[in-house]
Amino acid sequence: MRVSLLLFFLCLTTFLFAQPDFYGGTIKEKIPVKMKLSWDVKTQQFSGSYFYVSVGEEIKLESRAITNRKDSLTIYEYVGTDQEPNAKFKGLFMSNGDFRGWWSDNFGQKFPFQFTLENSVKIKYVSKNGFTYPQVSGMANAQVMEKVNRILKEYKKGTVRIEAEEDNGSYRDVLDFDIVFNGRHVLTLYQEQLHYSEDPEYLMGSTGKYVCINLKSGLLLKFTEVLSETSKKNLSGKLIKENEGCKDFLDKLGIEEILNKVALTQKGILFPVPNCGAPGRFDNDVPFIIPYSKINGYIAPNGLLK
Repeated sequence: MRVSLLLFFLCLTTFLFAQPDFYGGTIKEKIPVKMKLSWDVKTQQFSGSYFYVSVGEEIKLESRAITNRKDSLTIYEYVGTDQEPNAKFKGLFMSNGDFRGWWSDNFGQKFPFQFTLENSVKIKYVSKNGFTYPQVSGMANAQVMEKVNRILKEYKKGTVRIEAEEDNGSYRDVLDFDIVFNGRHVLTLYQEQLHYSEDPEYLMGSTGKYVCINLKSGLLLKFTEVLSETSKKNLSGKLIKENEGCKDFLDKLGIEEILNKVALTQKGILFPVPNCGAPGRFDNDVPFIIPYSKINGYIAPNGLLK
């Protein structure tokens, strides 16, 4: 059953389009694809990206502003730095959130596509005291939902102004977060804090951290909830090999600590590797992702990935 875009927006804007939505599906009925879409209320446009599971490279997506009540929606794709679209998805949102239709490119190829909404939880944004933070709703277990929302209150958008002592000027911290993934019974976020001097204005530094919440327990995700304890040795080797320039820094911090901050994304398992290129001033985690197709031997027997 299809629904009009207008009705779809009225029903779901509070939840689904206050956040990125995550889809999984196929093109040509056999090519696995993952998609991420966000709805901008101000511009009346969709934006996001998608990638072929076998390739993993993200392709930019963007729609035109929607100004009428037609059911059909066209989302254009852009490869690299191209200013003109290379292909498009034209289809309908179904009442269950699925997106179905036809993909076509500039060379005349045309194939059917079908994407299923994979969100694990509904999210809305709450504004309070000058800050905006995400909150989940509609979870069956109220106690777990309360735990999740307690964690989420720490992840905010907004500005903190700091009046320094005499002659030291004033500063401000700009807080922002991004919902990296909402699926597989987890919610993964990235929180960034930019540190600015205001007179003169310049970026003094930044911090950025990943967090992954297990939506079944309401607590931060644990390594053994997705991967087996015995896989730590092999994964430690992978981390060191792929980040050889940071080996001393990683050894000092401790590989065990990095592994224990495991997170799930659309593409695979994420380990937040500290930025050893500029420790201190720009303390942003760098995502090291292992595709799901390459972790079959590491999965915990009774974990979230089974």
